[in-house]
Amino acid sequence: MTSSPVASRSRATDNFERERQWLERTTRRLANIEVGRLPAAILDDSRRVMDAWAKQRSKHSALMVERWLKRVMDEESAGNPRAKATTVMYTMAIDAWAKSREKGAAQRAEEILALMHKSYAEGNANVKPNVLTYTTVMDAWAKSGEVGAATRAERILGWMEELYEAGNESVKPSTVSYTAVIDAWAKSGEVGAGPRAERILERMEKMSISCNDNEKDDVKPNERSFNAVINCWAKSGQKGAAKRAEEILLKMEQACAEGNSDVRPTLHSFNTVIDAWARSGEQGASQRAEAILHHMEDMHLNGGSALGSVRPDTITYNTVIAAWAKSGENCAPMRAQQILEHMTALYENGNESVKPDTISFNTVLAAWAKSLNDSRMTCRVDEILMQMEELYRVGNVDVKPDTCTYSTVIDAHAKSAAEGSAQRAEDILRHMESLQNSGDKDIKLSTISYTRVIGAYAKCGNAEKAEKILRKMEDLSEAGNADVKPDAMSYTTAITAWVNSGQRDAASKAESILSRMENLYAAGNEDVKPDTFSYTTVMNAYARSREPYKAQHAQRILRRMESIYLQGNSDAKPNVFAYTTVINACAFTFGSIVEQQSAFDIAFNTFEEIHAHAYCYPNNVTYGTFLKAISNLMPASPARVHLVDGIFKSCCRDGQLDEKVVRQLQDAANPELYKDLLGIFPHEGPVDLCMLPYEWSSRAKGNGNHMRYNRKKSNYIRHKRQGKTINTKDEMLIRKGS
Repeated sequence: MTSSPVASRSRATDNFERERQWLERTTRRLANIEVGRLPAAILDDSRRVMDAWAKQRSKHSALMVERWLKRVMDEESAGNPRAKATTVMYTMAIDAWAKSREKGAAQRAEEILALMHKSYAEGNANVKPNVLTYTTVMDAWAKSGEVGAATRAERILGWMEELYEAGNESVKPSTVSYTAVIDAWAKSGEVGAGPRAERILERMEKMSISCNDNEKDDVKPNERSFNAVINCWAKSGQKGAAKRAEEILLKMEQACAEGNSDVRPTLHSFNTVIDAWARSGEQGASQRAEAILHHMEDMHLNGGSALGSVRPDTITYNTVIAAWAKSGENCAPMRAQQILEHMTALYENGNESVKPDTISFNTVLAAWAKSLNDSRMTCRVDEILMQMEELYRVGNVDVKPDTCTYSTVIDAHAKSAAEGSAQRAEDILRHMESLQNSGDKDIKLSTISYTRVIGAYAKCGNAEKAEKILRKMEDLSEAGNADVKPDAMSYTTAITAWVNSGQRDAASKAESILSRMENLYAAGNEDVKPDTFSYTTVMNAYARSREPYKAQHAQRILRRMESIYLQGNSDAKPNVFAYTTVINACAFTFGSIVEQQSAFDIAFNTFEEIHAHAYCYPNNVTYGTFLKAISNLMPASPARVHLVDGIFKSCCRDGQLDEKVVRQLQDAANPELYKDLLGIFPHEGPVDLCMLPYEWSSRAKGNGNHMRYNRKKSNYIRHKRQGKTINTKDEMLIRKGS
């Protein structure tokens, strides 16, 4: 009768524990025996004990191997005739550290190698390092993940090459040696890792060519070596990495076609190159990934070629779907879905290796969730979810919807402006709650899940439902469910819902949520620390409201923001948008004369405060908003003319002039001042910023003047060289800008 997997694992655990107890007992005996008198039976068993310790894969086991090695060395020094430290024992100690994966393990492995060299140099021929010794140290560095590990591994490889060239045949680098260094570069994540790995492969090829026919196979690059280089390029994130990975794959195909079967590309080779394209983010990456898939399909259909049959599997198709999902192209979701449908058709026709799984469907869902401009988005994600649920219901456990599935569908509805999307997002959240409460281990609700639903209601301005979801999160958290504990984003999104609601009391409701955040943060809840966006959103709520004395309310929130920042909350650092929002609240104050005068004073003082702060400077929006405040709140007078003149000139000095500032200037300035500043009367038509000095608008964010200036300048230079007639206005512009 075949034993169950659970029973097999239980027996393996028991065997492991029995062996560990034996090792501990045997090792403890060393302390009770005088050095020089260790019995032959224990010495003869030392290699087996060291090997068993090395396989335990821990820092403790590595230390135990070293303890045995040192005892054998001590016995040998004390004259015990049966004691003899050997290359194999040293290599076991190095291997034990390599397998431990402990921080500093690779360094210790290299130190043991240095001890071997010292002992060998002093005449102990029994501990001569060999190719396995060096390769194990390089492998330790490759697996370490430490900064500079690849450089250390390559340095040891260079040491081997030098010794071999000097006549030491026992350390001739092997295929495994070179591949270990390539792996080290692949795992390093360092800039330039791809070219470094490829140069190691070239050194390997050069070494192979220099060997005689009997030795070529020992150092000949194989598919493992090429795959390691491809993997290095794929992980590098370097521009052009995917193209280079594909070129290496092509090199493998060509070598194989010429008879070198050792470098025949494997399924892993192709999948890694496809993944490189999927990760690259380059234009046309998805098309390249799909082209490789089609190439694999063609090779499989024409099986029997020199390349053999490389059959695409589920991972292959999923990676191509991911390439489309990440591409951002308009056709991406439709193309991703078509590939999924092709997978499904192949599977239904008997191809078990391409059975779609949850990842396949989730990736297509992600592609649709990104297509915000496609009116079919929400319908498509709902259809795919229903398809997954139906397939799972009839017994296909490989496509069971999981947390990622439902979260992606919620996200799609949260981003949609379609009617009913917010309610649909909440319905899915409720379904997830039901599944989790019924014991479904694949469903785990999180803070993000609830916050996305709050965001869905915020988008459509349904503040009551948004805050209801927030209250539920608070209740669940207080009941002990830390997974759905609301964070700063949850609260700020609920604040945004009130801002978008348009209700008369929206601003005070938004402020009450901000107060809850402040109180929770003051009580020690770091997760709800209010930030700049939290405060600015509440100020914006007041700016957009019809609340009396809203300028004072906005300023009060700004003062709270400044206070909490000075108390140490660096996330709440006031910025130019915060101050500009207060000025905006002032600009649209339409109460009594007294209220308007107070609002203007606040606007003026806030504008002055921006100039007083070293970390905050007025931008084009600030200048335009302050001019709007002057226009709406300050009666026509010489003082107004003087103020507008000064503000406009300050704006130009700061390089913040844009079309909106010009429009606000037209309302704030009288016709004579407008002409004096811009050279034309308001009724003479719109002002072309390109005809004004370039430095006036050189720093205005989002201003197209810079691009237009450069375009006109390049045309001016080209036309002048060609002897063509030059537009007088363009020539004036270039001279002003220069």
